[in-house]
Amino acid sequence: MFLVYCLVKKIFNSQDQKAVEFFKNSFDLQDTERPALSVSLFVHSITLFLCFQIKNVESKDGVVNLCTSCMEIVLKYMSSKMTDLQQMLVFHQNPIIRRSVLNKLPDYAKIMPMIYTELKNLLVPVLELDSSQMKLMKTLLIQHAVLQQDDPNQFESTNWHCGEARLNGHQVLLHVHKPSKTDHIERNKSEFHFHQDVFYNELEKLQKLKHENIIQLLAFRLHCIPSFYIVEDYKVTNLQETLRNIRKINGSLYRPDILHSFVVGALMAVQHCHELGFVHRNLTAGSLFIVEERKVKLCGFHLCLEVKDGNIRPDDKMEKHRSLRWTAPESLHNFEYSKASDMWMVGHLLNEIFTHGMFPYEDFLTSDEEVTSYIQEDGSIPMEACIPEKLFKYIIEPCNSKLPHERPTVANVIEKLKRVDPETLQWELSNSESQTKTKIEKGAQATIHNPKFIEDITGDEDKNLDLVSISETITKIKLTHEHIFREKLSERVPPELSSQIDSKQLYDLIGDVRIVQNRQAHHIECNIPSSCSGNLLDVALKKSLGQGPQNYLQCITVLGSVLMKLWSNSWIIGDLGADNVYVNKEHQNYKVYLVSMSYLKHLESNLHIKKQISHEASTLSRAAPEVVKSNAFTCESDVYCFGYLIWEIFTALHKDGTKVEEFRKLTSLDTTKEEDIYKYVASRTRFCFPSCCDERSTVYCCSQAMKQFILTCCHIQQTKRPRKNLVQKFKEICKTDYDCQFSE
Repeated sequence: MFLVYCLVKKIFNSQDQKAVEFFKNSFDLQDTERPALSVSLFVHSITLFLCFQIKNVESKDGVVNLCTSCMEIVLKYMSSKMTDLQQMLVFHQNPIIRRSVLNKLPDYAKIMPMIYTELKNLLVPVLELDSSQMKLMKTLLIQHAVLQQDDPNQFESTNWHCGEARLNGHQVLLHVHKPSKTDHIERNKSEFHFHQDVFYNELEKLQKLKHENIIQLLAFRLHCIPSFYIVEDYKVTNLQETLRNIRKINGSLYRPDILHSFVVGALMAVQHCHELGFVHRNLTAGSLFIVEERKVKLCGFHLCLEVKDGNIRPDDKMEKHRSLRWTAPESLHNFEYSKASDMWMVGHLLNEIFTHGMFPYEDFLTSDEEVTSYIQEDGSIPMEACIPEKLFKYIIEPCNSKLPHERPTVANVIEKLKRVDPETLQWELSNSESQTKTKIEKGAQATIHNPKFIEDITGDEDKNLDLVSISETITKIKLTHEHIFREKLSERVPPELSSQIDSKQLYDLIGDVRIVQNRQAHHIECNIPSSCSGNLLDVALKKSLGQGPQNYLQCITVLGSVLMKLWSNSWIIGDLGADNVYVNKEHQNYKVYLVSMSYLKHLESNLHIKKQISHEASTLSRAAPEVVKSNAFTCESDVYCFGYLIWEIFTALHKDGTKVEEFRKLTSLDTTKEEDIYKYVASRTRFCFPSCCDERSTVYCCSQAMKQFILTCCHIQQTKRPRKNLVQKFKEICKTDYDCQFSE
């Protein structure tokens, strides 16, 4: 140990090549097993010398020789457990050191966890990232995913990854670049080609564009690996999706003066770009996001280019990201872009906003090919009934002139708009409900529905919404791409619980859940895709998933897995019935969505939504005895509901042509006395299993093993219910008795 200490001291003080060689040789000559402490001190010392003292070596040859000798020592004796030392060397400024350690790795993909750790060390002191956000960022980097799966803004040929975070209490987006091995070894920074890499192109432009109506670049790092940049979160309040969602709800529209403010703000941002010599090339409502009641900001600068000599012809690789329905004729035909081509897009953008989100040509052209042909044949955007003729003729139509030099400047359009009386802009719902089929219909930006703005517009108690009543407390809002389930709450949600839900801690488990609270009412909302087959009870009654029980049992298995994941994270769902579990088939697998959250509870912090058990018949009939008696919601009470749900499905499969309402009457209670209810739910004889007396019913017969499993789940004693091995036992019965096949 003393010899190691003396040699290390000499190396640090003198940067002596001979001392390093002596150090290496003396260690190699030892025949006996070296003490672990000596080896650790040895490797740590040389690593720290490389990181902090090598820069003091004056000659270039001396640096090369010292680095080579030191790295031979480090690579020979560094164990796999010394990840912190590897981390320091992988991101060292000296290419010799980086090359030595990186070439030792058989697969460069193994460097991704180190990039994640380096990123965390750089950003966590500044950014607020909860555990789910850090997990997502780690997954994106390590698994080489390109952006989030639900993000339509998935540009090809990029290595940028996007995740959410918080900065000074505000939601932001973090973009991180995954470098190539060549970049990392040779340059220690990524080699970007802005004509091909749309995200680097955006970063380059945002460094030069500063305006109150342009998305703000908050931080960036380009000169070292890993490179990243942080911007305001433009996805949550995307204008395009907000307008289109609201347009589907009769009477719930933005006031004309607010739309007018949006348009003027957007054009002020475009004017700033043009003054600095930039063309945006993606001016759709999808490239705008709402920051205040009357204010929008321009984003989506991935395709933005600097104009020289009046116009520019971009790299062909960027052209596949164009929003064709908004693109000018000269850009479609000859790939020529200028401020005038931006003004063509401005005309289409004004039409889109003033029609509350109608895509250009949406009501009579359904594909990009049709749009291109129509414009080539000198077609023009038609005037909609909701736009005053004077506004269309005076502002929108001049922007859509076929001759670029005849189009007005953005300053001219702003001046004209300021003279328009917003009250003359009246909206009338279009008779057409057609949807464009173009894959890039929404421009380049992610478009995520934000219910806050619907809440602000609709006001008290949803009086303007065309809603579907699901139960006494749950209503469903039908939108084009999703259904929103809104459940009324009797009391305000505790702030701590609301914060946990809003921070998306539950997102990976049960999807998009939100708390909506105002002075008049409190709601909990969740979103599901509009493509869902329906709730489990409904699909079982209609036999929508087939005649045999296998597909229904597959769905129940997925539901059981969701419950167990919730429990492992100290969450319970509280109320669970076949009519509030929706199913959707995705890539040959089933996915389930829970739409009743009013009894959601976090066990670890004892936080829950304060609500007494409902007197709704369907809720009472499936509640566990301890819930009916004392509101004691636990994981075991979820198991009870799970068992009851299985019984519901088998019973429903035996009912031909029965509607959900009729089925509920057959299985619900006809008493409201608490004592009678408790006796009923505590009784094992309550489960009347369908007989299998004919060939048809035999297909759906509940086997003896399945009956026993249901009765065990619904045992009056909580300790008897199979919580820990719930899914495993259920799967075993499904495989044995119903020949179910499960993908592992």
